[in-house]
Amino acid sequence: MVRVLPDRGKALELRQCKSPGRVEPSRPALVPEVPASAVRAPLVLVVHGRTGGVIPADLQHLADRLSRRRGAPVLLQALTAPAPEAGPDFWAAAQRAGAIGLVPLFLLPGGHVRLDVPQIAVAWRGRAHQAGLSLRRLPFLGAWPIWQRTLASVLTVSARQAGAE
Repeated sequence: MVRVLPDRGKALELRQCKSPGRVEPSRPALVPEVPASAVRAPLVLVVHGRTGGVIPADLQHLADRLSRRRGAPVLLQALTAPAPEAGPDFWAAAQRAGAIGLVPLFLLPGGHVRLDVPQIAVAWRGRAHQAGLSLRRLPFLGAWPIWQRTLASVLTVSARQAGAE
């Protein structure tokens, strides 16, 4: 078990999968709800997707858990499909927060991050502007220091385990 301390001091536990060298987050029985007093902007997570705009079930599960944990709607937008329809709950949360967040779930700054994501951001910025809101575009996931530290920890543990075998 690897314990990583992400921002805000909350521990994230990773456990070894059945496949060698892979880890996955431990799934707590209860996902804490965000206090009603905390206003969080709804998120649009940009993912690669599959042919025809199909989004894998694991990413759907991630979006659902993230939405519950943050107390704000989370949409998934696949590069391979048109933008999803944001329902009334999404826009109501955006109005309360005054913004929409856009998070590209990519590990490297390849063509999708450099070309596709900016185009998607322009489209969402236009939608947000029409509603009197701003768009907060976060860096691609691979640029986040917490992600880099997590990967480094996982690789260290994997290397130790490989050396012990």
